[in-house]
Amino acid sequence: DVYKRQTHYMEEAERLCDRVAIIDHGKILALDTVEALRNQYGGHSRVQAELLDLPTDLTGFPGKIEQNAWSFESLNPFEEALHWQKLGVRFRNFRVEPPSLETVFLNLTGRGLRDS
Repeated sequence: DVYKRQTHYMEEAERLCDRVAIIDHGKILALDTVEALRNQYGGHSRVQAELLDLPTDLTGFPGKIEQNAWSFESLNPFEEALHWQKLGVRFRNFRVEPPSLETVFLNLTGRGLRDS
C-alpha cells in the first residue's frame, strides 16, 4: 500500500517516510529515499568524538579540539576516523550526526523552510 502525506515537518518525514519529495513552489526538485537525498544533497555530517588522550601534535586535525572533545565536519566521517585511528588517535566515543532533510531543502532551494 502506498500512503502519501504532505508535511512541512522534516523530522516527521525523516522518521516516517520511505521516500520523500522536496517541492519548492509546486516543482519537485528531488524525489528519493531519505538516505539518498542526504547523501546527494545534504553535505557534511557533524562528528562529535571524545578522545582517550589528547594528541601532543594537533597539526592537521580538522575542526576544533577542546580538552578531549573533538568536533568536525566530514563527507566521510568513518573513513576519516579510521585514518586518525591508524595514526594513533584513540577514541572513547564517536558520534556522527548526518545532514538533516532541512539541510537538504536548504541546499536545493537556497532558503530555509521559514523563508517559503
